[in-house]
Amino acid sequence: MKRRPMHIYTLPLKPDAETRKSAEKLLLDETVPMKHIPDVLEYFRQCLWSGVNIIPSLTNFVTQTHKWFSMNVKLLRVLRYFILTIQLHIPETTDEGINEAALAKGTVSELSVIIMLKYLEKVFDTLLRSQQQKFTQTEVKILSTMLRWLEGKEEKCPSLKSEQVQQLLKNREYSDCPICHSSLKEEELTSFCPNGHTFGICCLTFLPCSTTYRTCINCNSLALPLENIKGISFLADEECSLCGGMLF
Repeated sequence: MKRRPMHIYTLPLKPDAETRKSAEKLLLDETVPMKHIPDVLEYFRQCLWSGVNIIPSLTNFVTQTHKWFSMNVKLLRVLRYFILTIQLHIPETTDEGINEAALAKGTVSELSVIIMLKYLEKVFDTLLRSQQQKFTQTEVKILSTMLRWLEGKEEKCPSLKSEQVQQLLKNREYSDCPICHSSLKEEELTSFCPNGHTFGICCLTFLPCSTTYRTCINCNSLALPLENIKGISFLADEECSLCGGMLF
C-alpha cells in the first residue's frame, strides 16, 4: 500500500516583537481550540531553532500569578504544559537543579488547582442549569468528593456555586480506599488514606483511580473508564480537564 507523505505544520518566522505578538494572540484568543496548541508549541520550537526567543511570551504569563484566575483556561493549560516540559528537562544532579525542579513542580501544582477549580465551576453550572434533583450513588460520590476537594479553596474562586450544589445533596457519600477500605482524603491530584495507600484522582470525577483507568496522552493525568461514568450529564467534558488531551 502506498503511503501518503507526512505533512508538517509550519508557520512563517517573523522578527522577535512580531513573533511574540503572534504567539500571545494564539494563547489569549479563546476561539483558537486546544487542538491547535501543538501547532503553537511547534511554532515555539521553530522560533528557538532560528534564534528567535519567544519564551518571554510564556514566562511573562507564568510570573503573573495574581492574574491566573482571570486568564482563560486554554492559556492556563498551555502554561502548565510548558512548565511540565521544562520540569522534565531539569537535571536534578545539583542543589540548583533540585531547587529549580521543586519550583517547577510547585508552579505546575498551583496551575493544576486553578484549572481544576475552573473545571468545577463549569461542572456545577451545568448541574444547576439542568435542575437535576435525583442522583445515583455514583453521582452522589462524585459530587461529595468534589465538594470535599474544594474545602479551603472556595476563596480562590468566589464564583463557584458550591453551596447550591451542597443543598442538592441530602447526604454525602464517599469512596473508600480500594485496598483497606479506610476513609480517603484528596490533596491536589492525589487521594490517600491513613494507612499510606495513595492513588491518583480522576481528572473528571475526582474519584480515586486504582486498578483500571484511562490516561491523558499529553500530560498523563488519570481518568476513570468511560463505562464507569457514562450517562452522568453534569460532567462537563470527555477530555482531560487539565490539558484538553484525549483519554485512553
